[in-house]
Amino acid sequence: MSKDMVNGKRLLEDAEKYRDLFENANDLIQSVDIEGRYLYVNRAWKETLGYNQSEIENLSMFDVIHPDNLEHCRVVFGRVMSGEVINNVEATFLTKDGRKIDVEGNVNCAFENGKPGATRSIFRDITQQKRTQEKLDKLRRDFTSMIVHDLRSPMNSIKGFTELLVSEALGPISEKQHMACGIMKEAIDKQLMLINDYLDV
Repeated sequence: MSKDMVNGKRLLEDAEKYRDLFENANDLIQSVDIEGRYLYVNRAWKETLGYNQSEIENLSMFDVIHPDNLEHCRVVFGRVMSGEVINNVEATFLTKDGRKIDVEGNVNCAFENGKPGATRSIFRDITQQKRTQEKLDKLRRDFTSMIVHDLRSPMNSIKGFTELLVSEALGPISEKQHMACGIMKEAIDKQLMLINDYLDV
């Protein structure tokens, strides 16, 4: 067997190994042309988004992007086509049955003779991770709101009582008591301001 034939066989074997690696990866792997038409998607991509091969051949990458995320993805695609490698890009895909899939990954473009050819993208499905984070954020906000409410109510009561004392609605008070009530009211106002600022975070 000639050297060229041996090298050719090795190249085919290497290509088959890489294809097998991509095809069986858990990440969503895709390649599109300069128009955004799909050139290749792996098994995980098909299973996650629910499209078969014949449907994919008639799709553009922009057909599976959520409308709210479409403009952002067009900008990223343009940057990739200009030669920029984009890491940790986030996008929201739409499955065939309309479900939202949140992904994060890296995108780059292969160039031939200085011209953009095909993009190569590897995405990780972070849908469950984002949903969990959203639930945690809501729990944190609810807990913070509850704590702030429990702090603010007695502070407002103390402030109201202090104002009654200062107005002498409950009876006359001395100058020293006026000063003490003024200091107390100022401290309460500062605490209420801190509580309100914390609630806005």
